[in-house]
Amino acid sequence: NVDRQTLVESFSGEKFYLIEVIAFILEYLKDLLIDHHCRGVTPLKTTDFDWVITVPAIWDARGKRMMREAAYM
Repeated sequence: NVDRQTLVESFSGEKFYLIEVIAFILEYLKDLLIDHHCRGVTPLKTTDFDWVITVPAIWDARGKRMMREAAYM
């Protein structure tokens, strides 16, 4: 089981909370999308989008809640 207190370890031995890692990945993907589209004619902002994250239906409520919390971090 995973929750807000679940720790993961990097290859270098550093420990992080899993929810922080998920939040970092989501932020990285968001920034990558914005940077890619800013190369176009009109610069975009994060508020120009309606963001949606989907999770598999088989995830339990705890996993879904953790993803939701990470998205708001």
